Amino acid sequence: MSKKRRLLLLAESFRLPYRVMRCAAASGDEIFVLGTSDAANLKISNSCKKYIPIEGSFSDFMFEDVQKINAIAAHFDISCILPSCPMTTRFLSVHGDSLTTRHFPVPSSKVFDLLDNKWSFAEFCVELGVPHPPTRHVATPKELQFSNGLSHLIFPLMLKPLSLWGSAGISKINRIEDLPAHFDHTPMVAQSYIPGQDICAFYLCDNGVIVRSIQYIKTERRVTFINDSRIDKNALSIISHLNYNGVIGFDIRRDPAGEIYFIECNPRFWYRIHFASIIGINFVKEGLAINNGSMQDAKDKRDVTVMTYSALAAHLFMPWRLTTYDFAMLRYLAVDPFPTMLTILQRAFGPTLTANGAHF
Repeated sequence: MSKKRRLLLLAESFRLPYRVMRCAAASGDEIFVLGTSDAANLKISNSCKKYIPIEGSFSDFMFEDVQKINAIAAHFDISCILPSCPMTTRFLSVHGDSLTTRHFPVPSSKVFDLLDNKWSFAEFCVELGVPHPPTRHVATPKELQFSNGLSHLIFPLMLKPLSLWGSAGISKINRIEDLPAHFDHTPMVAQSYIPGQDICAFYLCDNGVIVRSIQYIKTERRVTFINDSRIDKNALSIISHLNYNGVIGFDIRRDPAGEIYFIECNPRFWYRIHFASIIGINFVKEGLAINNGSMQDAKDKRDVTVMTYSALAAHLFMPWRLTTYDFAMLRYLAVDPFPTMLTILQRAFGPTLTANGAHF
């Protein structure tokens, strides 16, 4: 029987790193977690072999911190270091060459910063001819009060901080009178709102080549995996141009006329990565295989639907309505019950709720 590999997961929070950890554990390896204070709840997971606390933030780590990580990796005989969120992905993009242990593929820091910034991504889309909503860079609300600031933009507008992730700091402005007197985050982008359907597309890449891909539409009750060849074509133009390494995702809008627009880019793992693993496309496991040179051919799954947590709860007493993938999701939740309960409670009472009920 071969010895299990030991993987070191870098974590700065709970919810996203937890999903990445579960995907990593599915490879059969032992997962050690090196986490900051906000990631401490990961220790309650069955997938966490050992939790190692570290002070500070990966966003601020310097040479001395890298040496600490090298020492930890050597002490625990770590085979590979994994990112789990934007901060840890960028940490590896900046300091990966200084680590003595190999790490999961990530883009260069230059590429990460280009794509993670909503304004530079918008400019890059224009440069490559990738469809993107009209967008303006704004530092203060006054810049939007002038006609030149609103040129090419149509209300409603979306105001977005440049680099925050998720939906943090985003607001919808329906008319010019609703523009805020000040911004909580500066600078911002103002982007014409595109009505229609949200689509997410994610890719695992090896030096500009797409290795695995998924596209899906999420509603309150379902995640449905689809295939729109136009999305893949535009994504490939970005990925190949940048010779991209690692995982990259795009938030896309399909308007009522069927036209697509690339809204934002996420050069990292994403929150619903476990839905892909449920249908048999495990981006963490596949990325580790790139590192090992052991990639195998696999068909991407399309036209597959998995129920969301709330929909599954509503159908527990109607099992005849559940699909094979719905049962797989139920097993995923059941084998690690405490983090599942914590995730549900955090959604109800706030993300700072900890395993013992306290708040940071």
